[in-house]
Amino acid sequence: MRVVNMSFSGKFKHWSPKLDPHWNIKQDLENNDRLYVGSAGNEHAHLLRDPAAFPEVLGVSGLITDKYATQFWAEYPWESGEIAGSNYWEDEVYPISGIFDFVEHLNKPWKEETWIARSTSIEGSAPWAQSYNHFNGTSAAAPQVAALALTIYTIGYHIPPMGGPDWHYVQNVMVANRDDSAARGLINGLVDYEATLSNL
Repeated sequence: MRVVNMSFSGKFKHWSPKLDPHWNIKQDLENNDRLYVGSAGNEHAHLLRDPAAFPEVLGVSGLITDKYATQFWAEYPWESGEIAGSNYWEDEVYPISGIFDFVEHLNKPWKEETWIARSTSIEGSAPWAQSYNHFNGTSAAAPQVAALALTIYTIGYHIPPMGGPDWHYVQNVMVANRDDSAARGLINGLVDYEATLSNL
């Protein structure tokens, strides 16, 4: 396994080092080369969320866009009046973004124009099904980045270091080729498949 996607976020408390996700990731990387990718969370604030904020994890924020990907926003007003959006930070804690969601208009009640993916839940089958019958947020943004990371690992064995790229290289090449023109506010640039693969 070369890429681990973690589409969850929070502040984890642990009773022992063996239950500490940060400790486990560091221990794993001492013996294995793989990239850990984590979703930054869906708050519209400067919040550090684990595991995306761990130094050994590539934290992924998310940008909201229209169906034509011509406008990008860091946050969006829900019908309740609350602001939904991607967790953001001033520095490189979350250095790259995926698509958080597709919406029809910015300053109107939330309306998804299309879904990134359908979930496996059947609407009405559980109390949470009404809210989680489609897949969006940074939980959807992170695997967009993880997929590109695996592609780099797969085709990148002709590039240094000898024997193929390591997780530092995979992370750095994606961040270096992100599309900052699509970023808004303090959300970092959108993952750019074409630019990244063209610059391997």
